[in-house]
Amino acid sequence: MTEMIWKKPWETIAAICGIFTFITGFKSLPELVKAIKNYIKGPKTDTINQICKERMFFLLLALTVFFSCIAFFKDTGSTKWPGPVRGDIVELGSYKQSKNLNGNWDASAINWIVLDVTEDKALLLSKGGLTYRAYSENSNSSWDNSSLRIWLNQEFVQTAFTDEELSIILTSNDKSDLAFCLSKEQVLEYLPSANERICTPTAYAMSACESNPVSPGGKRPVPSYDGDYWWITDRGESGARFHMNVRGNGEINQGGTISTYSGIMVRPAIWVSYEGLKQYLESAR
Repeated sequence: MTEMIWKKPWETIAAICGIFTFITGFKSLPELVKAIKNYIKGPKTDTINQICKERMFFLLLALTVFFSCIAFFKDTGSTKWPGPVRGDIVELGSYKQSKNLNGNWDASAINWIVLDVTEDKALLLSKGGLTYRAYSENSNSSWDNSSLRIWLNQEFVQTAFTDEELSIILTSNDKSDLAFCLSKEQVLEYLPSANERICTPTAYAMSACESNPVSPGGKRPVPSYDGDYWWITDRGESGARFHMNVRGNGEINQGGTISTYSGIMVRPAIWVSYEGLKQYLESAR
C-alpha cells in the first residue's frame, strides 16, 4: 500500500480528492479547489458542515503525505545493493600490511581489484604487493611445482582468510589452486594498459624484503618507477630458469628473472563465488 502511494503520489492525491468530493457532497473538483482557497484565506465559520468538510480534506491530505514519507524511507532502506562490478575495490581477508602505534605489524583488510565478473563468480587481484618471495627454490621449476604456488595455497590462504571467507573462494579453472598468480594472458586481458599493471608494495612487504637479503647481490632492490616488479606464471624467454614478471612501470618483462630471486613481489589472485562475495560484503556494510 505505502509503496504504491510513494510511487504514484499525485495520482493517489487526485484519487483521494475525487473520493472526498463524492463523500462530502462537493459537486465538482473546481468547487473543492475553491473551498480550499477560501480555507487558506481564512476558515469560514458559517456552518459546522463546511468546517468539517474543509478540515476533513486537510486531514486526508496530511495522512497521504505521512504514508508517502513512510513508503519513501521503507523503499530507500530496502533497496538492494546490486553487487560489485569490474574495477571495484573490495575487502576480503586480512594480512600484515602496516604498523600500529606500538610499532607492531597489524593484520588489516586486504584490498582486491575486481578484474572480472561472470554469471556466478568473480576474479580478484590484490591491489598491492603483499610480500616479496622467490618464484621457486629450484631454478628450473614450473608453476605446478613452484614453492610460490605451495606458499600461496598453504601458508597464505590459512593466514589471510577465516573459514567463512575460505568458503566463498573457488578453485581456479584448470588447477586446484585457491590462490595463484596471473598468467601473461590474464594480465593482458584484464590489465590491458601498462598504467593498470603498476603495483606498489605494502609497508610490511618492504620491511620483510629489507630484513631478508635477496639473491643475486644480497641487496634490497629499490622499487623502480611508480611501482615494483611482481611475478606472473609464464616461463621467461631467457630460458627455463627464468619466469616472467611485470616491471615497476607496468611493462611485462618477457625475458623474465631467475626463479630463485626473492626480490619480486607476490600479488595473489583468487576466484570467488559472486553471490558469496556479495553476501559477505553486504553483511560488512
